Amino acid sequence: MMTRQVLEKNAAQRPLTLQASLTGLREIYRPGFPYAKAGIILSELQSPKDRTLDLFADSDNDEESEKLMQTLDAIQSRFGKKAIGLGTA
Repeated sequence: MMTRQVLEKNAAQRPLTLQASLTGLREIYRPGFPYAKAGIILSELQSPKDRTLDLFADSDNDEESEKLMQTLDAIQSRFGKKAIGLGTA
């Protein structure tokens, strides 16, 4: 079974990709069915330089998210991938 999530914003922001993944998992999950593996396919990716900006979007939020991702990457590079990660609520 497959499900499709379309990300309207920057897929390089891991929280958006994680949220889309969890949404897809909730759509296909069936109690009592033994799951072994799942995969995610990303397609139609574009460089952030090539994307069309939303005139009405909050650009400060995009900048903050980019800084957050850079900080997470820096911590993981220094202390290892398991040192810090994204949480879900």
